Amino acid sequence: MLGVRLDAALDKELTSFLKKSKRKRSDVVKEALRQYLLQRLEEDWHDRKTIQAWESISLGRMVSLKEVDEYLKTWE
Repeated sequence: MLGVRLDAALDKELTSFLKKSKRKRSDVVKEALRQYLLQRLEEDWHDRKTIQAWESISLGRMVSLKEVDEYLKTWE
């Protein structure tokens, strides 16, 4: 499971959005991560790791926080 910590204002805004849209927090976070990786894919289309991460999330595979953390460290 992906752990995300938000500041109070952003958490309040997200909670309000979720109530209005009747969507699950995990679905919204997964979609945001998928969109972020898609943007990375467009910028770094040759990066095999970005492609694999995007495909994993698009297929609904659970991605652990450790995997995401290790992956993001490779971008630094």
